[in-house]
Amino acid sequence: LAAADRIKQTVVAEEVDPSRVEAAVEERMRALGMERAERFGWQNTYTFAKALGEMLIWRERGNLPVAVVRPSIVESSLTQPAAGWLEGIRMVDPLILAYGKGQLAGFCVNSEGVVDLTPSDFVVNATLACMPRCASRNRLEVFQVATSTVNPLRWGQLITMVQAHFANYPMVDREGNDIALAPVQVFGSKGRFVLHTWWRYGWPS
Repeated sequence: LAAADRIKQTVVAEEVDPSRVEAAVEERMRALGMERAERFGWQNTYTFAKALGEMLIWRERGNLPVAVVRPSIVESSLTQPAAGWLEGIRMVDPLILAYGKGQLAGFCVNSEGVVDLTPSDFVVNATLACMPRCASRNRLEVFQVATSTVNPLRWGQLITMVQAHFANYPMVDREGNDIALAPVQVFGSKGRFVLHTWWRYGWPS
């Protein structure tokens, strides 16, 4: 907050358009957050903020028993309330939909790498199961809810399933025609992905 106040004072002192103040503060705070996260070994502000939240709970919990549930990537449900249910489009979904619409040619992944997806109903059930376990213990316990150790899903498997799905159930364009898709390209390195993207979208027409 002190940093935000200093930024606002600097912007006002320079007589910048007030409408730009919030944008300047937001951008600077984002940069400061990333700088602080990297300093303490976190790869981004998302994981850093979650860690801060857990530390705050640990400090302020008093005598209250607490369960910290850490799920991996939460995706659509397996059975409850219905198979495939998910509220909103997030996590891996935007990438899958972009491919289905023909907007994304491939993924920058290791085909043998594990993508840890956990059905949302599994996360709910695990959270409920933690409650009676922690109720009788005056301490903070951490529970990891993930699938990669027991039932790993590899990127290559996921890509194969995505391709099969859109081959059987293609999305349609504004005219109602099926969107034809090329096979998914797998880019084994960031350099290959960047080069492909530049060649496809950045090369002068």
